[in-house]
Amino acid sequence: MNIPNIPSDNLYKFVALASLVTLILTSYFMKSLQYEIASDLINLEGDLKQNNSLSKELIDDLNEIVTQRILLIDELEGLSKKVQKNQNRVQELNDLEIEINEKELMSRTKSKEIERLRIEADTKGNLINNKEWILNYIETTFSYSVYILSIFMVIGFYLWYIKVQKHQDKIIKYQADSIYKQEK
Repeated sequence: MNIPNIPSDNLYKFVALASLVTLILTSYFMKSLQYEIASDLINLEGDLKQNNSLSKELIDDLNEIVTQRILLIDELEGLSKKVQKNQNRVQELNDLEIEINEKELMSRTKSKEIERLRIEADTKGNLINNKEWILNYIETTFSYSVYILSIFMVIGFYLWYIKVQKHQDKIIKYQADSIYKQEK
């Protein structure tokens, strides 16, 4: 298997071709990296929206629990007054107290879940900001790389043609003319 040699016969040709290959590879890798980061951003923003929606639902649930708890406390106070008059309602009073405690526990659980979701949303928001910064950095770096590599490529091809290829073409033409004249 023959591996082609790097064009090292001429520095200008090497610079031009190396810049061209680097430009192509840089373009490919930068675009694939941009696509990957953009995909991550879309997923993170979707997760953030989902967390915000869940957080709003939990806040609504918490508000409902608090409202129910207030109503139960009012009912408990009313029953406490009636208990003094009627001892048969003691069991109902105890049941209401248990229900109030359950609502309090649910309220604490929902509050902790809301706090966890807020922390997760902040973390994802920071991650989104970081990804956007990286994406901006990649785009800027890519733009400068394309510009610099294009300049190197044009200069390399220009110098190769002006300083080498033009003279080689004249030599080859002269040799061809000499051979042609000898054959006549």
